[in-house]
Amino acid sequence: MSTLCFALAPIASRAEPRDPADAPLTAKRVDSPATMGDMRATTAALYREHRVAIARQIRALVQEDAAVDDLVAETFLRAHRSIGSFDGRSAVGTWLHGIAINVARTHLSKRVRRRDIDARRVDTEPPGPTPPDEELSARRALERFREAVRDLPDALREAFVLRVIEQRSWQDAAVLLQVPISTLYGRVAKAEAQVRAAVSGGDDV
Repeated sequence: MSTLCFALAPIASRAEPRDPADAPLTAKRVDSPATMGDMRATTAALYREHRVAIARQIRALVQEDAAVDDLVAETFLRAHRSIGSFDGRSAVGTWLHGIAINVARTHLSKRVRRRDIDARRVDTEPPGPTPPDEELSARRALERFREAVRDLPDALREAFVLRVIEQRSWQDAAVLLQVPISTLYGRVAKAEAQVRAAVSGGDDV
């Protein structure tokens, strides 16, 4: 787990138990002078309420489990740094998920550069034991799907993740991506077609 995650988790665990009637953190509470007076506590509250959803979104966007913790930490670090400029025009969750999308975009652009370097290396690792046929088939199907999502252009991948994987509403996804719903329709349709073709194409291998 990253350094920021370690720093935030104890704060969240020491917090007083919330009243069941207490609503989730709202834009008004984040933007109030009293809350803004304790930036660390505010960030901890955001982390406690939104970490799981942010992690799920980032995992779906980058398709790289090992990177999720660091990217979640980067998301909340950016939120901590910019929370003073949060204007309350959108819900806190929408604002955070927008930050997460930008963090994922940055990571993916770096990964493309790393992939170009790795492609020049020769893999000398000996092959491991071959798993049973059914397990091997399931692994290959999952890997084809993940590769298909990874290989989508950024705009199509983001639309596919928000609508198909996370099952967000068209309106919510359009707000997060800052595009008209008509544009989102087209991106999702193209993404679904490309993923379907990539996954089904592997059946002939």
